[in-house]
Amino acid sequence: FKYVGWIGIHVPEEDQAQVKERLIKDWCCYPVFLDQNLAYRVFDIFCQSVLSPLFHHIIELAEEGSESCWQWELWHEYEKVNKVYSDLALMPVSQGGPHSPTDRIWVLDYEMMLVPHYASRKCPSAHIGYSFLSVFPSTEVFRVLPVRIELLCALLCSDLISFDLFEYARHFLHCCSRLLGLEHRSRRGLIGVDFNGRRVNVRCGLIGFDVSGTRELRDSQDVVNIKEQLQKEFDGKTVIVSCDKIDRLSGISLKLTAFETLMRFSSHVWYGKLVLVQLLRRPTYAATELLESQRKELEQIEELASKINDEFPGSVRLIGPYEENPKIRLAYFGLGQLYLNTSVRTGLDWSPFEFVMCSEKQTAPLCVSEFLGCSRVLSGSFSMNPWNVDCVVDAVEKALQLSQADRQHRLKRLYQFVSNYDIDKWAHSILNDISNARKEDSGTPGLGLGPDSRFLRLEANCVYTHLDIPEVVEKYKRSSRRVILLDYGSAYAPHSLVGNLMVDARRYGARGATPSRPDMDFIESIKALAKDERNTVFLLSSQEKAMVQEWFPKETWEQYWANLGVTAENGCFYRWGKANWENLTEELDLSWKERARKLLRMYTDRVHGTYIQEKACSLVWHYADCDQDWGAMQARELTDHLEDILESDEVDVIPGQCRVEVRPKTINKGVAVELLLRTIEKKKPVDFVLCVGDDRSDEDMFALIRDRQRFSEQGNCAVYACTVGLRPSHAGYYLSEMAELRQLLKALQDKSISANRSY
Repeated sequence: FKYVGWIGIHVPEEDQAQVKERLIKDWCCYPVFLDQNLAYRVFDIFCQSVLSPLFHHIIELAEEGSESCWQWELWHEYEKVNKVYSDLALMPVSQGGPHSPTDRIWVLDYEMMLVPHYASRKCPSAHIGYSFLSVFPSTEVFRVLPVRIELLCALLCSDLISFDLFEYARHFLHCCSRLLGLEHRSRRGLIGVDFNGRRVNVRCGLIGFDVSGTRELRDSQDVVNIKEQLQKEFDGKTVIVSCDKIDRLSGISLKLTAFETLMRFSSHVWYGKLVLVQLLRRPTYAATELLESQRKELEQIEELASKINDEFPGSVRLIGPYEENPKIRLAYFGLGQLYLNTSVRTGLDWSPFEFVMCSEKQTAPLCVSEFLGCSRVLSGSFSMNPWNVDCVVDAVEKALQLSQADRQHRLKRLYQFVSNYDIDKWAHSILNDISNARKEDSGTPGLGLGPDSRFLRLEANCVYTHLDIPEVVEKYKRSSRRVILLDYGSAYAPHSLVGNLMVDARRYGARGATPSRPDMDFIESIKALAKDERNTVFLLSSQEKAMVQEWFPKETWEQYWANLGVTAENGCFYRWGKANWENLTEELDLSWKERARKLLRMYTDRVHGTYIQEKACSLVWHYADCDQDWGAMQARELTDHLEDILESDEVDVIPGQCRVEVRPKTINKGVAVELLLRTIEKKKPVDFVLCVGDDRSDEDMFALIRDRQRFSEQGNCAVYACTVGLRPSHAGYYLSEMAELRQLLKALQDKSISANRSY
């Protein structure tokens, strides 16, 4: 790496040559020497007070006399500084500069938005990448900027533009569409914008974290000594730690208000035992003092803290911007029993990652604002709305009362992500994408919508009507041999997708795609249906055998097994009327898994918040914890990609609800259901079949059941294949929402009459 950047301090002209030589020799850094006043006006005034608030959806460009007011002089100075950076970055090695013809240029954040423009003009063949480390605003906000077109066109001079979250990338793409009329398309995990005959790739991926550096500083003797001193000072007290910039976007006032509420209503529990330590960081570049807006914010924070300490002495400690430093910060992080963040809109913030690294032994939980940029990948944290004081208080109380087992479980998930996603890995990934950005696309063009397009066409002519619950109940009442098939883990689980609406069970605890344990209503319904001797109830799940076994243990359900069966992993394992599980996968060829696993890992690295679940005979890529639009887009690309590389293998690639599954063609829920029906019909013909699911993995089952509808025309068999949520499906019927399914099961439960039956 060769670095180009401002040195951060004023260097006399007579010393600049010596400083430059030393920086290049020791650090491979090529310094930009700026006038201190120019740096202050560009970085502190224009970038921090004009661009940053607007990028965070605060519009104050017209407030005369304020630091946020738009001034053309500041814009021209911003242009000047960007050109200085670009000129130095493109200076050839022969002239004492860093640039070689094969070098890649990587530009960082909104302070340098014009550098790609100047660099491409000076060297059209340069490979240029640009990474936003901050928030990118929506079109409605960005279009307020008087120089919106200039900024967009400058950014589009890059070959690759990277954003932390797909939300920010989507805003950028909408700006390109609405302001410049540009279209975008996605292929192989990257979105492309066609601009002046060039393809500009847009990438999403959270910035890496300096794992090794943080671990080294955490274990240093200085930090250990500070931590030991603090432990003596806070002995017997529970410490909540926060670290934020002195900025209204950090939501510190909201945090203090919530903490005051917690202390006031739970003083009998926490009085004298709970301390909030708020570390304050200085968000300035060139200024030695705080800006006016920052001073006002600090005064408000100090006033609120003083008010709380008057009522609850010693409960709030502020570590000022001139006291705070990395050693003190990590010492407090190692001491804290909880990390609290209430940002109202923040992009890059490494503090939660540092806290996770420092709480490895403490197993301390995190409560983070849902508006914090990295909150979506902190899957073991408590997420809350900082504007809702009761929500913040509730999250803090739950976190402080967690059992040790829950703390370890949550920290394990957090630590696994933070420790594995190193900044070096992120940097090399970005640089590889910059190198690949200009390579010609040699692959054959895929279908516009990939597998979803084929799925929609397949279902274009199917009969698809709303399930008439009274009719089903009446048919059920008159029947004597019934089979009820329920897809558990998606169609009935509390976290499931219903139509396009996700029931956000994550607001009640840590986030993740793990299905919830069966609730009491579901258990009572199943037990009542299984007691009816005329019924055979089968619960079909895509989850692992161990999880299904935990949900439905043999001892608890022993009296129901004659009329109750369960399957796991889409029919790979099943149990019905026997103590042991039956395995249908023993003779399968699974050599394809290594190739599929390698591709899934590539998409997992690219789409943060995703993970791979490996089952006995299948691989599942989950994206429930990432941005849903971004995850769905990448899932379509991944499905197409998997179908290409596994074309000669006997496997199916099946997109589902927030997941993509690869599994053998010979094993699916349809195979399990066919085996079940053949076994039952050896004793007595079936005259009622109800099959309910809501996922693409249920389509094999629906197709089988739908084929059996011919019996309803030839005899008295009532067959209902039903999906939850209106969507194209092999099922002939649908229920609009989960409440209707619960209503149906309750009605069938009420009609059931227990009768002895033996096979």
